[in-house]
Amino acid sequence: MNEKITAHPQKEEREKVLKEIRQLENRKKILENKQRNEERRVRTRRLIERGAVLEGIFP
Repeated sequence: MNEKITAHPQKEEREKVLKEIRQLENRKKILENKQRNEERRVRTRRLIERGAVLEGIFP
């Protein structure tokens, strides 16, 4: 019984680390998507504002 306990800690530790890596990669993807969406929103707003200024100058 002790052999089973001592034989698998490395495998369990490896699986735990791999799981944590996957979680961190997913979190990174989520944060990158949020950042892209925010940049897109800011860019769209800027384009709309510039278009409104141009419409005011050239009706």
